[in-house]
Amino acid sequence: MYVDDSGNASLSDQTLHYIISGVIVDTDKMADLKRQVLEFKLANFKGAYSDAEIHTHHIFGNVGEFKGITQAQKYQILDNLYLTIEKLPITIVSVAINKMLLKQRCPTWDVFTTAWIYLTERFDNFVKEETSCQEGTVRVDKSTKEQQANVQQIIADLQKKESKFASFQYVKGTPTFQNSESSEGIQIADAVAFCTIKHMRKHHRFIPYWDKITKRMRSDGSGRFEGYGFKEFPV
Repeated sequence: MYVDDSGNASLSDQTLHYIISGVIVDTDKMADLKRQVLEFKLANFKGAYSDAEIHTHHIFGNVGEFKGITQAQKYQILDNLYLTIEKLPITIVSVAINKMLLKQRCPTWDVFTTAWIYLTERFDNFVKEETSCQEGTVRVDKSTKEQQANVQQIIADLQKKESKFASFQYVKGTPTFQNSESSEGIQIADAVAFCTIKHMRKHHRFIPYWDKITKRMRSDGSGRFEGYGFKEFPV
């Protein structure tokens, strides 16, 4: 599972939600994912941003390599990006923590830790339910040493005990941290996390994008993704 986040986990930050998203890829499907992401880039990244990574905040905000693109170009890129994601051989899990509600209802709970527990629960249960795989590993976008140490400790603690909703027997090893520009999986997780936070803010342009990524979310037998591929907390 490749993981990236959007927003800020700090309660001192004024953003309402902290988002963390995971993109689950079977090792046998990784080459297919890389091929489809490369095809997307070749078709959509031109000129000054031809070598750019998929960084959805930069595309939407017209910053970095995407500073010079027009609004029409921006939305064409985003349209094609989420159309590509809808077709990728992936399963998505995404967690949205309402920071203010968490502080009110669960004042001793940490935003970052809570998000990671809910994400890892869903990953562990996904691997448990899949007959084609025996274990899963976690790869995360590089961040500060402190945050990386926190992630390692959270997962190590989970692997030592089970929760009400997961055994944590199927998430193996220690999380690894990668630069996003060298990881297609993390770049797609970035796009999922960004879409999730825009969905939580009810941004009208992301309504069709949210519909596309929910089609790739973990779901129950009837196609229900709420609580399975998407966890909002508290509600």
